[in-house]
Amino acid sequence: SLAAKCYELICKLYSSSDVSVKASVMLKLRGRDFWYKHLLRFLSTNHPGHRSAVSILQVAASRSLTSNGDASSDYDTLHCIAWVLKGCALELHALAGHLHSSAPMQ
Repeated sequence: SLAAKCYELICKLYSSSDVSVKASVMLKLRGRDFWYKHLLRFLSTNHPGHRSAVSILQVAASRSLTSNGDASSDYDTLHCIAWVLKGCALELHALAGHLHSSAPMQ
């Protein structure tokens, strides 16, 4: 899906070997709480426009396991969630001080 490709592109920019590109992308996304907002969109049970107490992740995962509904749409949703989780991991890695160094923390 287009959304998954967009998340993939952002993750690739985040893990770029060009430090100026990486820093620019990180600053822009952090200023907008990008990862937080997108993670909540998929995992939150309390999002606008939905009255149910289940998250988008729960719906997509349960439908893909039971083969009810549009499986390709559910797989696209799960693929998007996977890229968002990877982006969150990259952000946490950078926040932990590994932006310029690959040495383990002591």
